[in-house]
Amino acid sequence: MEFKNKMKHKISILLIIGLGIVQLFADTPQISENTFFFCLKPSIEPLQITRNNNEVIVSINELNDVFRTIQVTNIEPWIKHATEMDKDGDIYLNRIYRIYLNENRSLTTAQSIAAIGEIPVTLYAEHEYLRKPLYIPNDPNLDNQCSIPSVKADIAWDYWDIPDEMPSGQNILLASVDTGVDYTHPDLVANLWVNQGEIPALIFEIGVDTDEDGYISSLEIADFMTTQSDLNDDGVVNFRDALANGSPFMDGSDNDSNGYTDDLIGYDTSGQWGTGDADPFPKTEVANNSTWAHGTHVAGIMGATTDNGVGMASTMFNGKILSVKCSKDGPTTDEPGIHSGYSGITYAAKAGYNAGALTIINNSWGGGGYSNSENTVINNAYNTYGAIVLSAAGNGDDAGLEEYGAHYPSSYDNSISVCAINCNGTWGSWATYHTTVDLAAPGESIYSTIIGGGFEAWDGSSMASPNAASVHGLVWAYHPDWTNVQVRNQVSNSANPFIYDINPDYIDCNGNSTGGYCLGTGMVDAHKAIGLNFSPNIVIEDYFFLDDIAGDSDGVANPGETSILSITLLNVEGWVNAGNVSAYLSTNNSNVSISDDFASYGDISAGNSTSGDDFFEVTFSEGIALEDVNFQLQIVGEGIDYQFDQIREVTINVSLNQVGFPVNTSEVKASPLVIDLDGDGDDEIIFGDNSGFIHVHNADGTEV
Repeated sequence: MEFKNKMKHKISILLIIGLGIVQLFADTPQISENTFFFCLKPSIEPLQITRNNNEVIVSINELNDVFRTIQVTNIEPWIKHATEMDKDGDIYLNRIYRIYLNENRSLTTAQSIAAIGEIPVTLYAEHEYLRKPLYIPNDPNLDNQCSIPSVKADIAWDYWDIPDEMPSGQNILLASVDTGVDYTHPDLVANLWVNQGEIPALIFEIGVDTDEDGYISSLEIADFMTTQSDLNDDGVVNFRDALANGSPFMDGSDNDSNGYTDDLIGYDTSGQWGTGDADPFPKTEVANNSTWAHGTHVAGIMGATTDNGVGMASTMFNGKILSVKCSKDGPTTDEPGIHSGYSGITYAAKAGYNAGALTIINNSWGGGGYSNSENTVINNAYNTYGAIVLSAAGNGDDAGLEEYGAHYPSSYDNSISVCAINCNGTWGSWATYHTTVDLAAPGESIYSTIIGGGFEAWDGSSMASPNAASVHGLVWAYHPDWTNVQVRNQVSNSANPFIYDINPDYIDCNGNSTGGYCLGTGMVDAHKAIGLNFSPNIVIEDYFFLDDIAGDSDGVANPGETSILSITLLNVEGWVNAGNVSAYLSTNNSNVSISDDFASYGDISAGNSTSGDDFFEVTFSEGIALEDVNFQLQIVGEGIDYQFDQIREVTINVSLNQVGFPVNTSEVKASPLVIDLDGDGDDEIIFGDNSGFIHVHNADGTEV
């Protein structure tokens, strides 16, 4: 197995969210505290909006009077390109406006809505509900999973409108070809693939299909089995009994004529001593975290049930797990080998093909030595059955091999070889690297499922490969019309090469191969792989204070100052051009007020940056603490038939410092002298330090 078993450390991830509020992800609606919508009646012409100093003025005086009362700081059309054609009954989209309220206002949002709603020109006024800046599943151990943000799954999920629209993983088959899977695990059971062609007709007659949709799900099987007896005599009534003799699901027939009898949720190609059977559960009476849990750990990384309030999340979110067991139960060892891995690959490829699924096969095992026969199995799965095949690149000298070397099946043609790096992109000085490596993925301290319902963090290229496999699954879920070749190429071409900035020695394979690039094309990047062809990727390149309205205009934030803040945005090279870019600045800090929180940037071509000519106005109160202040910048823009909408963080330090100060020096020996030493009309600062040196500094901190 390609994993390393040693002490693990939990990694905490700080997720900063919000648009002036803390976003909670629950069933109750989340309401914006500082914005709301109102709609004009259809007989009223759309508003003309202007600004007079810091006051927003519209073409209806009655509205202006109420705006002053409720302390409106800004107003904008909600759907900026709506026309008279865009309507539903009396509601015209070009007459709906978003109101921005002063954070330090005297009235509540509800009171402000009521005030606008009473004006005769208004059709209605209502709260703005916050739908998503960044989707965060409710899996309680998400903070233990450094791999989710490392492969950018968390921001890739925002391509869907979760929970109203979910990644369509029903037809994505994630095959763990390994030591078997504990399919009773509470974080896996809901995502098990069920072979619909193998289900006996009796099952529909006895009421297993509780929603009567003609499809038997894994949860329907699990629920039904709780009403049955302990058919396998293990002392527990659970899903395992569905695969035991006497179960109504096991009729001894190959109902789908695929050559595998009763393969309801997968297959055991090795059995106890080499004869296959229909139960892909790992060997029993072994430690729950032994190597027999390897296939369960892999399955969790690929396809753990996400957003179910249990355990962990998976990048794929809701794909279907196919368990293929390839290790014999019979030998008296707690360290199983992979005895029929290539039979397992073939089974998985055919099972997915026959089910009409989009199949991804993971092989977190291997060794040295090339075989034409093995390579043919990989090519057959890829070319004949349209599967994507990924394999662990190896654990270097930990596996008795060299750190630089070919490794099979990962080095075969049409197998995607995945090497292990840590979550920040550093090679950990143990994993295999080679010119045949295609991709890098997190493989250190990877948290996942084990036998018995538990979780552990493991190291290994065994963990890196399913992380990459799950990314392929998410990309295929977004582009279900793509072929396996297109998905593979997209993930490869979009991988993040920053790992070579961190590990430059591996550009030439640590001296083993000139120009070899032995960590693949980069770290897998789910966000870019999905959005590369239709979305911009707008980030903050720089920010600085242009001038102070009230203050010393030195570019350093001090208490009591009101400053003009310029934020430069960059549309990252390699993405699509961005149109009509704008940004909204907010903060939860009650000692900061933002009197101008909106800036328009226009169009930003890929690879270009701009600060525009529209800026933010920020006031720091006299009583603000001397510390970092966190701001959230919501950036919106247009891609190709896609609306970009992301939150970026801006952190500004508030201090008593002046520009150029403090200076680096030894301890000041005596009180400084301030005098115009050179007669140029500007004072200099003269002081001596503890080392006996005299220093002369200009007012901006530069030393004379």
